[in-house]
Amino acid sequence: MKKFKIYLGIYDDYKMQRQFLHHTLEREKYEVNYSAGKPELLDEYFAHHTVNILIVHARSVTPRLQLSLRNYLIEAGGNLKIIFYACTDKSELKLTAAFKKYERELFYTEDDVQAFYRCLDKVIGIFYPKEMKNVLRQKILLPPEHPFYKIVNSRLMLDILRLLSEGKNFREISVSTQLSEHTVRTYIRRMRVDTDSINIPQLVSTAKEFHLI
Repeated sequence: MKKFKIYLGIYDDYKMQRQFLHHTLEREKYEVNYSAGKPELLDEYFAHHTVNILIVHARSVTPRLQLSLRNYLIEAGGNLKIIFYACTDKSELKLTAAFKKYERELFYTEDDVQAFYRCLDKVIGIFYPKEMKNVLRQKILLPPEHPFYKIVNSRLMLDILRLLSEGKNFREISVSTQLSEHTVRTYIRRMRVDTDSINIPQLVSTAKEFHLI
C-alpha cells in the first residue's frame, strides 16, 4: 500500500479490543490514522481530518454514534466507507431508516479474521480497483501451521528477509538492523529450518512466491 494513501480509522468503546485491532492492522501493513472509543473524540477528529474507511465494532453502535456516523456520511459525499464488524448484516445493528440511502457505503463482516480482511480488501478495492491486485500481493494472511507464520509475525525477520532479497551480505544486514552478524546468521538459520529451505536462495524464492517480499 505504498503507492497511495488510505485514511483508516477505528471506533470501539472497548479499549483492549480497539488496541488489539489497531496493532493487528498495522502488522498486516495497514496504516491506522486514528482510533477512538468515545463519540465526541471521533467527532473532533472528523471535524479536522479525512477518513476514507471507518471500522466500527457492532457492540459500540449506540443511537448517539449513529447520529454522528450519518453526519460523517453526509459530509463525505460518498468518500467514506464504514465497516461494521462482529456482525453479518444491518439487521443485527438496528440502524435507523436514515441509513438506507447510504447502503452502498456500509459493509458488514463477522469477527472471523479471514472474513474481516476480505471485507477490508473489498472496500479498499472500491477506492482503487486497478490497484487491488497490488494491495493483495503486499499482504499475507497465513494460518499458524504455515511454515512462514513465525516470519510474518516478526517485523525483524521480514526486514532480514527483505535485505537478503536485495542481495545484502551478513555484514550489511548487521549494520542495517543494528544486530551482530552472529545474531543475523542465527535468525536466517532459524528461518531456513522453519521453512525447510535448503539454502538462502530457496528461502528468498519461496518468500517471494507467498508475496512476503
